Amino acid sequence: MAQEYDKIIKENLKPIVLSLLHKTLGIEIQRHELLYPELTYTHEREADFILLIYTKQGEKIVYHLEFQTDNDAEMLERMYIYAAFLYKIHKTTLKQFVFYIGDKKSNMKTHLRAGDSTHSYTIISMKDIAANVFLASDIPEEVLLAILCDFGTEAPDAVIEGIFNKICAISESQIKTLRHLRQLQVLAKLRQKEDVIKELIQKNNIYMLDFEQLVTTDEFFIKGELKGKAEGKAEEKETMVYAMLKRGLDLSLIADISELPLKVIKAMQKEQKSL
Repeated sequence: MAQEYDKIIKENLKPIVLSLLHKTLGIEIQRHELLYPELTYTHEREADFILLIYTKQGEKIVYHLEFQTDNDAEMLERMYIYAAFLYKIHKTTLKQFVFYIGDKKSNMKTHLRAGDSTHSYTIISMKDIAANVFLASDIPEEVLLAILCDFGTEAPDAVIEGIFNKICAISESQIKTLRHLRQLQVLAKLRQKEDVIKELIQKNNIYMLDFEQLVTTDEFFIKGELKGKAEGKAEEKETMVYAMLKRGLDLSLIADISELPLKVIKAMQKEQKSL
């Protein structure tokens, strides 16, 4: 289940990670570079996000961001190893943050002292951030994050309905609305509120990504062309993926709909182009 959350977080945060830094840490960014997440130096590890930020004050800082759904007893050691790799590569100021999106209170250690060596990182609990910080956005990926935040004194179900309605209102197309609502369903599990989303889906007569029922008015789809259940035979899923590739859909969207790894979709695209 943690991998399911991780996939959604990485997919959605890539286009809005700068906005997240500004809204949660108040960083004024002049320009930035998204650095490659794989760190290879005697060990191979992959971080969630590594950015080289140039601030308006003229500072050059590497920001390392991790997103955690549960309490990891080895988080401090992991961050220490990441820090060593990052300093070896970039030799500049490093700031590390773990955005904790779990429902239980975080108890992960943040300070390491081993002899003369010390290290620390900062935990930011999404439940300490007001939901309105993201709910006020007109970017669906940002609005989705509101489900992980503090609802304040408002009734949780009312806030969730507001998130649901906002996503339906601002998503660019029907298929993107379905994709975002599916992701909202998954994230709602972290707050034990998936039943609220299911009720809203039924109340609004929305058909989710059940491939037997995937008949939409979206420009990318033709009735009957992309039917077939996700758990169906491999050849049916393969036919569906090739049809979506032919119509030029975003590869991440195809991976999300077909529930196949992105690297498999890329390989199929390469094979299709060679035909």
